[in-house]
Amino acid sequence: MYKASSTVSAETTSFNENLKIIDAVVDKIVPPQPTTSLDVIVETYGSIILDDSTDFRPLESSEIVSYSSYENEFYKKLWLLNGLHLQLAYYGLYNGQTFIDEVILSSKGRVFAENAVASLSDAYKLLSKSDEDLTSFSELIIKRFSLSEIKDQVSRIARNPEIKFAKGERFEYPLQLLVESNKNIDTFKQVFDILFESNFHQVDGFMNFQDSVLNKGKTKLYSEYWDVVTDTYIEKLGA
Repeated sequence: MYKASSTVSAETTSFNENLKIIDAVVDKIVPPQPTTSLDVIVETYGSIILDDSTDFRPLESSEIVSYSSYENEFYKKLWLLNGLHLQLAYYGLYNGQTFIDEVILSSKGRVFAENAVASLSDAYKLLSKSDEDLTSFSELIIKRFSLSEIKDQVSRIARNPEIKFAKGERFEYPLQLLVESNKNIDTFKQVFDILFESNFHQVDGFMNFQDSVLNKGKTKLYSEYWDVVTDTYIEKLGA
């Protein structure tokens, strides 16, 4: 949920007058856990970014904790991390790969990942109106996704496509900005074509998504599901 903390607190009456709310962007990959152990396996990387629009500073800044624009950091994570994750998952499904690291470690998959995160970075800069250098951040994400220990299943990441490909989400929103600015959308088009060419029975929610959205065709998806001007999208992504 976008701004989950402040959204929920605004809808709820607190009985603790000392409770203060601050929105946070938390980033750490926690893969599916083995059922035979109480140990929890997570990646070593971790990040907590707290909204700097308030004077409230509940945690000290550190290598993990920092204060920044929640708005920008939310979309940076949603697009460059979650959005890349989604594109890699469908690319991997289409190419018969089981885990995200297998996609990254293949030569073509690595190129796809680098091109995808470059386009997502362009979209983020258009949104944030910043010239932030995202090179190190992008390289770090790809490095994290390449960890074989995580056992990050492409079918798990691809689940719930009706939400993840919805308007305003990690695929449509950056794509919209790139289309409007005539930027590179090659990896978006690849994933988009994969959606219409495939039957991913193993992905939770895909068949419902196919029945309710994909089977109506690309033009209907543009006009009804995304509510965008169809002509430009037909030119860029096909009809």
